[in-house]
Amino acid sequence: MSKETNIQHKRPYITSRAKRALKLKHTKWTRYQYSKSDFNYVQYKSARNKATMELKKSKFIYEKGLAENIKHNNKLFWKHVRSKTKTKGTVVDLEKNDGELTSSDKEKATALNNYFTTVFTTEDTSNIPEFIQRSEDKKLCNLEINEADVEKVLKFCKNLNLQDLILFTPKVLQETQSELLRPLTTLFKKSLNEGKLPKDWKNGNITALFKSGSKSKCENYSQ
Repeated sequence: MSKETNIQHKRPYITSRAKRALKLKHTKWTRYQYSKSDFNYVQYKSARNKATMELKKSKFIYEKGLAENIKHNNKLFWKHVRSKTKTKGTVVDLEKNDGELTSSDKEKATALNNYFTTVFTTEDTSNIPEFIQRSEDKKLCNLEINEADVEKVLKFCKNLNLQDLILFTPKVLQETQSELLRPLTTLFKKSLNEGKLPKDWKNGNITALFKSGSKSKCENYSQ
């Protein structure tokens, strides 16, 4: 595989215009390395800045196109999302209580779950304090959710690390917030009016994070 083909494979958003800008940047840098003149360095900086701008522009257009065509080609969209995730490794075969190694993902999950439950704090249920009976006279009845409120939350998502919770980056929420405002607002209102939560909201993902030592030992993982 040639160098140019390899770059295109790793960064499919690169356009021909961006390629030319990158090639010009490389040419200017090589010329500066040969001469070490201030003039050539200024020329290189200009080419570098232009190449950076072209890369950002081509990436934005590419990702916007993926978001707009997600209904027609969702596989390409999620492939791009997965390529941006930081965690690439997988859990190796783990040692079970009987000393044997796990042979499937289900056995790995069971082994980790059995270990994690042993480190939980066991509460004393024989000595539970009594709670004072609370009055239900005052109820929260005037709570309203509108699109403006949902929009504020979506804009705030860029400051949060939500990728592990919602399975895609906050950038996706920001880029598609205009399309998501109405359905999300309707969903929140329905949940509030009926006093129910979607089933998926009650589920959580527990990720095993390797700490140190042998990767086949469950005690060397945290959640």
